[in-house]
Amino acid sequence: NGTNGIDVSETFDWQSDFDVVTGNGDNGVEVGSTLTLVADSLEVVGNFTNGIVATGSNSDVTLYQCNLHQNTIGDGIRLSGGNNTMDIDYSFIRDNGDDGIDTGGSNTLELDNSLIGYNGSYGIRSSGSVDINYSDVLHNGSVGISTSQFSTVDNSIVWFNGGVPQMTTSN
Repeated sequence: NGTNGIDVSETFDWQSDFDVVTGNGDNGVEVGSTLTLVADSLEVVGNFTNGIVATGSNSDVTLYQCNLHQNTIGDGIRLSGGNNTMDIDYSFIRDNGDDGIDTGGSNTLELDNSLIGYNGSYGIRSSGSVDINYSDVLHNGSVGISTSQFSTVDNSIVWFNGGVPQMTTSN
């Protein structure tokens, strides 16, 4: 496909089980409003720009056993509106051209048992808070984790990211 794999201009509610979105000329998934996604074993791979991008506020994304990787010049997943939540478990977000995860403004991210690595810029960029447990954030081109709210990182490895320091917060 020369453009987006999935292109929705309005609110999009998606239950994904074992879906693959790959090889698109722009974004794998682009939602111009609020995205509600519950995904089990979703693969978003090899798209030219971003893997998943949603511009609306109040999005709610749950990823379980998912792979968002090798999206050439963009982010693995980006929610650019405000008041969004992401819950990511047992997933790989790696080898994307820009950030692995970009949560936009005033958002929350809970990351458990996952790998965020080898992305071109930030591993995790959040204007909200992050809660990271048993996960690896490593070998990203810039800072591993950047937040603007109080965040917790437990039992995790944040190592060998290009930016120094490895983690930054404005709170």
